[in-house]
Amino acid sequence: MIAIVERLVDEKITKIKALAETEEMNAEAKLYAILWRQSYDDESIIEFLHHEYNASIHQKVLVQIVQESAEFILVGVNIMFDTGIFLWQENSLDQKKLAFNRIVERMLGNSFTFSNPNSIIQ
Repeated sequence: MIAIVERLVDEKITKIKALAETEEMNAEAKLYAILWRQSYDDESIIEFLHHEYNASIHQKVLVQIVQESAEFILVGVNIMFDTGIFLWQENSLDQKKLAFNRIVERMLGNSFTFSNPNSIIQ
């Protein structure tokens, strides 16, 4: 069963890499495709994973997705705020940090809120 999950993850990674390498799409279209075109070739596998007896496998898949999402966010933040790549003006940098905080809060829903975002900026 774990092999099925690993195969699904491998398929997804292969599709994402292929999308990233294509020159037929701009960056926005690629990002949209990666985030929203989630399809699997074999629907019976998805039905299998959603069966109540396979809840632990489904949870492992969801954990994998959360981990990959966290990695995606961390890489993006490290690039966006890398002073060796971008030379943001101080007020622009502050606005971007606050915007990032709002994005993270929206992603995590009611389970997380930055208590004092202005203290983080300084």
